[in-house]
Amino acid sequence: MPKENREELYHLASQKLGITPEEIKDAAESGKLDKLSGKVDMQALNAVLNDQNKLQQLLSSPQAQMLLKKFTEEK
Repeated sequence: MPKENREELYHLASQKLGITPEEIKDAAESGKLDKLSGKVDMQALNAVLNDQNKLQQLLSSPQAQMLLKKFTEEK
């Protein structure tokens, strides 16, 4: 994924999760998402990820659709 798309994703996620883009970037790049567990309601996140209706609702949001479009565009 291009760096500019990753940065945009970190920014969007930080707004939704209430933490800094740098914290998300660090956790994502290290592969240790458990670093976020003290900062993010992991129970709520898991509930969304494990509920098909909630996950579909999330992925159908205009912000998610915009990011998905950017990620799938050919460069």
